[in-house]
Amino acid sequence: MFAANLSLAEKYPSLDVPEDIPLQVREASSPQSPYSGGHSVKQAVDGSLESANWHVPGARHVEGEFVFEVPDTIHYITFSGANFNEVSVSAMSGSSWKNLGKFDIGGSKMIRFKNPLQKVQKIKVEVDYPEGASPAFTVREISFYKKAESTLNRQLLKVFRDTSCSSINPRCTLADLKALPEFLQLIARKVKSGAYEDKEFRIASYKAYSHPEFAAKVRNINALNKFDNPTGIAAEKGDEILVFVGPTHGEDIALASVSPAGIESSTYPLNEGVNKIKINRSGLLYVMYHTDISTPKKPVKVHIPVGSGTVNGYFDVTRHTDKDWKRMIGKAPHSMFDIVGRYSMMILHTEYLKAYSPDSITKSVRVWDESVRAMWKIMGFDKYPQPHNNRQLGVSVEGGAHMFATWYYCGYSVGDQGNTLKNEVLAPGVLQGNRLWGFGHEVGHCYQHPFNWRSMSESSNNFFAQLILDQVTNPINGNELASDMENPCKYLLSEAVKGLPFHDLNGWAKWGFAQYSFYLYFHKLGINPEFYPALFESLRRKPLSRQAYEVSEAHLALYERICNVSRTDFTDDFEIFNWFVPIDHKGNQYGDYSFKMTEEMARASKARIAARRYPKPKFRIAFLHQHGKTVDLWGQNLHGSQLNGYWTKYKQNAKLSPSVSASKKDSMIIVRNGENAAAFCVVTNGKVVGYYDRQKFDVSGVEWNDTSKVYAIPIQTAEPYKLIYSATRS
Repeated sequence: MFAANLSLAEKYPSLDVPEDIPLQVREASSPQSPYSGGHSVKQAVDGSLESANWHVPGARHVEGEFVFEVPDTIHYITFSGANFNEVSVSAMSGSSWKNLGKFDIGGSKMIRFKNPLQKVQKIKVEVDYPEGASPAFTVREISFYKKAESTLNRQLLKVFRDTSCSSINPRCTLADLKALPEFLQLIARKVKSGAYEDKEFRIASYKAYSHPEFAAKVRNINALNKFDNPTGIAAEKGDEILVFVGPTHGEDIALASVSPAGIESSTYPLNEGVNKIKINRSGLLYVMYHTDISTPKKPVKVHIPVGSGTVNGYFDVTRHTDKDWKRMIGKAPHSMFDIVGRYSMMILHTEYLKAYSPDSITKSVRVWDESVRAMWKIMGFDKYPQPHNNRQLGVSVEGGAHMFATWYYCGYSVGDQGNTLKNEVLAPGVLQGNRLWGFGHEVGHCYQHPFNWRSMSESSNNFFAQLILDQVTNPINGNELASDMENPCKYLLSEAVKGLPFHDLNGWAKWGFAQYSFYLYFHKLGINPEFYPALFESLRRKPLSRQAYEVSEAHLALYERICNVSRTDFTDDFEIFNWFVPIDHKGNQYGDYSFKMTEEMARASKARIAARRYPKPKFRIAFLHQHGKTVDLWGQNLHGSQLNGYWTKYKQNAKLSPSVSASKKDSMIIVRNGENAAAFCVVTNGKVVGYYDRQKFDVSGVEWNDTSKVYAIPIQTAEPYKLIYSATRS
């Protein structure tokens, strides 16, 4: 009944499928002023994705009203290029408005009505931004559609097992086959033959993913990946493609075409059976299947038949090997290529993948996956599970900054002939030295919110960058050499002892102490490996502050939260870093902020912790470090592990030598047997004027007189500072 071995070169006959009907908008209006006259609400209904968008910056409430030429049925609404995720919709079908509710459009940028709206005269859409957000409403096109009627699906089921047209109904007869349009007969023969070209990508089952915004809400992070379901197919603007969809189990699914520039996408709803789509944006195609996954959801089979789009392929680390990679990337025709890991996904320029990673990709995927997994684990995603399964997305882009983070993805510029990809994204380059830092810094922006506030936005994310150097780069390379942490004493000496408030300290000192020191203490030293997961969960349940503008509340709250979650009084360490020094400062970092902390506020915060009567920590963590850079010690270039306070000394529970002592020659202090000290300090007139992390240091830059003394600072808090030199005895 079926002929086999059909040629790829054959001309595919057309298939007549009724197209969905766009409703014509007669009038569009909005009470909010646009960014400019060329960005008014009318731009959203001009039928073009190339024209200017509707843009209203600064408004916390934006609404638009759309009047149709004639009252009609609406099955779904699409929002192309929308940068918002929730929209309220009202409809007028008579003389009054009916509120249809608030819809989450984060993944698909589409609203599909389970019960079609009837005789609609007007639609009103409203978007609200909460306090603390930076509103910048943008949408390129809003379209309203009525579905067309078709009887084709009933015919399909006589020949195919289901409406995906991916397997033959065993009861199919020759008469059933010949009753189908010619193109579907051709597809049936290809399916039956078992020799369907590129079947791996043209016919696939797609799993359900959580809404990308769900993790953002429950984890207080950026939204995760929207494009977890690549098809491996590309299509050009103007193409008419067919998509056969099997049972959707009552779920809404869609197809998206995604352009490389800015990862803008157009979305096309998919229904069970035959869908005919006219592509209005060139790019790779993705199945958008986002739903509540708190209960198991069945996969949906989607079939993009021969003659529709071009096969580009994609790499899935759970299914493919480096041998598959070499074959696929070598013949990929599109400018971008999808790489799917377990926790991460990359959409990168094919040109540079062919140039810099032509033979293998699995090591790169391992680096990305293990980096994201380390971040999720430290944040307690496994300990405090939530129903989300989206990956972390990265994309290479033509322009823009070297690297950057957005709400949905991190971007890596190829404006440098792909060197950023070669050296800081792809293995082996990314595993050399501290190069993984850039990846961690940008992805860290996506996860820093629970312990971040304005003035810390380019600091707190570095916790994640340093974390993955420690947990990914070093284990893969089999050493402890990768670290971008510096020695605390450098900044204590140059800035803190001068009385500068913590806010004004160097950016490294901020994240190095405020975030990473507690990782070293609790996790690296094994004192409490559950500390950070518990802290992050606490911060999710009760944020540091509800205010974005005034940051002093968050600043003091982090100190108290760390102490309360760990049930440990770290006040002495926070004092060393001038956490409680009063400040009255106004600044701007991704938004204006005010930092006004009085002595009374700081005193009250410390009193609340003192009242808890927590024990002091076992070790002095103000001096604890994982310095990974080369330092000049006594004329020698040595690794930072040679400095006092390096974490391995803490791990060894090292104690001061009874014979530790010091002498002074000119302005140099020379310490003997001091390798087990956390640090050394100089005290003049009863005040610390300098901290040092080496056994030979110059004191000419600090106040020195007959009252000056040098102390060795023990690692254990149970041991007091030990006097090792006094100016009055010299």
